[in-house]
Amino acid sequence: MQTKGGEDLGISDIIAGFIQQELDQAGGALELQRADLAQRFNCVPSQINYVMSTRFSPEHGYIVESRRGGGGYIRITRVQVDRQTLLMHVINSIGDRLDAASARAIAQNLVQSEAVSHELGQALLSATGARALQAAPPENRDALRADAPQLRQQAGFDHNYCLDGSGFRRAAVLHGCRSHVTMEVWTDQPGMQLFTLNHVPSPIEGKNGKHYRAHGAVCLETQQYPNAVNEPAFPSCVIRAGETASTVTELRKLETPPSRAMDLVVMWELVLGAA
Repeated sequence: MQTKGGEDLGISDIIAGFIQQELDQAGGALELQRADLAQRFNCVPSQINYVMSTRFSPEHGYIVESRRGGGGYIRITRVQVDRQTLLMHVINSIGDRLDAASARAIAQNLVQSEAVSHELGQALLSATGARALQAAPPENRDALRADAPQLRQQAGFDHNYCLDGSGFRRAAVLHGCRSHVTMEVWTDQPGMQLFTLNHVPSPIEGKNGKHYRAHGAVCLETQQYPNAVNEPAFPSCVIRAGETASTVTELRKLETPPSRAMDLVVMWELVLGAA
């Protein structure tokens, strides 16, 4: 089945959409019968159970009470929880594997409940989607969605990214959902380190008395690949005696709306000479 826009919808999406619509009309509490749902959508009852467990679980903001006897009724109640509780429910419920459909449902629910912004929801969808994980073997992708070992070990991001393309080009875009400020990073370097201030034992006092805590900042450092000197396949970082190397990185600030002209706020130009 397709939406008006032509996007393919699976049977689980269709059933979940129907239940959510019925919940809206019923004011957030609804009783349904498994057999009736299965007959309506011409599916087996186990399909209904799958939808209940993946789309209407507590971490998605629902309480499901199932009465298998007496007609197989299901009572679904939409509950309101604070943002912190909802996020902790999601984190604690993921386990060691997360399939693409469940990841999409979690991201959509977080946006719908306003626990995260629409922009962050889109980022979550991108990070857990097929394109982001295409380099991983299919049998490992669900495990990677659920847990990235490098993120866990570093308590955040401290990763080098191999940038697409060559020459001076845009490497990254940061957008502040509250400030509505966007920053672009342009560089001629092959790599960029993303660091998220992971290990801060106590708040650090910064500008104007502002206190910075762990994960309170993000740093984008354009660079050569780590250990490039020992990896022949990497772009060379060797500067020999008498040679001169130069590199340019620009940080460009954009005000919302994006159509406004960019202001160049910082330019780094490093001229490195070998002894």
